[in-house]
Amino acid sequence: MPNANYREDFPVYEKNPELIYLDSAASSLRARPIIDAMSQYASYAHANIHRGAYRLSFEATEKYEEVRKKVAKWIGAKESNEVIFTQGTTDSMNHLMHFFEDDDRFEKGKKIVLSIFEHHSNLVPWQQLAKKKGMILEYIYDFSEESLKQIDTTTQIVAISLMSNAVGLIPPIETIIQKAHAVGALVVGDGAQYITHREINVCQLDIDFFAFSGHKCFGPTGIGVLYGKRQWLEAMPPPRFGGDMIEYVTEQETTFAGLPNKLEAGTPNIDGVIGLGAAVDYMIYRQVQNNNTLDALREYAVDQLSELDFIRLVQPLKDSETILYGPIISFTVKDVHPHDVASILDQSNIAIRAGHHCAQPLMKYLELTGTCRISFSIYNTRDDVDALILALKSVRRWLGYES
Repeated sequence: MPNANYREDFPVYEKNPELIYLDSAASSLRARPIIDAMSQYASYAHANIHRGAYRLSFEATEKYEEVRKKVAKWIGAKESNEVIFTQGTTDSMNHLMHFFEDDDRFEKGKKIVLSIFEHHSNLVPWQQLAKKKGMILEYIYDFSEESLKQIDTTTQIVAISLMSNAVGLIPPIETIIQKAHAVGALVVGDGAQYITHREINVCQLDIDFFAFSGHKCFGPTGIGVLYGKRQWLEAMPPPRFGGDMIEYVTEQETTFAGLPNKLEAGTPNIDGVIGLGAAVDYMIYRQVQNNNTLDALREYAVDQLSELDFIRLVQPLKDSETILYGPIISFTVKDVHPHDVASILDQSNIAIRAGHHCAQPLMKYLELTGTCRISFSIYNTRDDVDALILALKSVRRWLGYES
């Protein structure tokens, strides 16, 4: 089981010792080393980067760029300039959408293929791109050999989540990438959930773009990463214009800097980058991505929930041999709205997510209005699951059922 002492890394438990936090898929708790690193920078080392001809600025620049190198090594990029700092996964996807919108290689009548399991941030941008370019948007509803035939010679973009935030499903990404590349399509990977629970090597995977957010992996909000193969990042126009992304500016013309500066206009979220770097260090130190005990914890929770006859587990494609699940579980409670379940559980200091989880097309496909979602991280134990099960047994009684 995960070591209960991991809770000592998270100051929130000092004020809320009874808290059972089961919403890490939305945002993980923030670990003390990340808080300390950001405080240290803000207190003693803050200066603007890249531009100052003085020691404090040099040192801040060095810290900022060291994080880029650290992230590149962590995700297996060939070089640090393939790592672009963004505001988060949503921001990264919007950068890509605008790039594809302006590139004549992406043509009217060609296809964008998604899975039905996508978060809105990896769905709405591609809807907009399809409308603006006259492209065709198609969905994969399972990952069978037959369904993957939708990735054909008319496909130019495949956008896929490596782990569904709504139900925890992990698609066969290696197969998807191979099929996409075989027909000349690019693959965009949403790694927001995956990055915390599984190791990734973008080079070995041969994925074209990969995005994730700091707040899903113990770090701050408002910071994320867009990885892209160098040849594609070099082809991208700047998503914003201003300082630090220029080479020369005259009254009428501007030439742009090289990677990565071209794609990071203005004063960046330096504090967030420092926090992200500390989060990567923490994940490596705690071996978070190798923490197979979270998969065991998920299995335990599934077993316990399955014994409650008023619980319906939402596990699409669970009988498929090609599908795995991460430590995220969705379920419904008979006759009780998910929001009511979450509110009642909160009375027992249990924090879960309720709603459509920014995956409305998936909910419609599953004929659901929403679900209750629990998601685990290293600070969770079987005791948390046991407390959840006990509290769920009282939910229906709160509303007058089984009384």
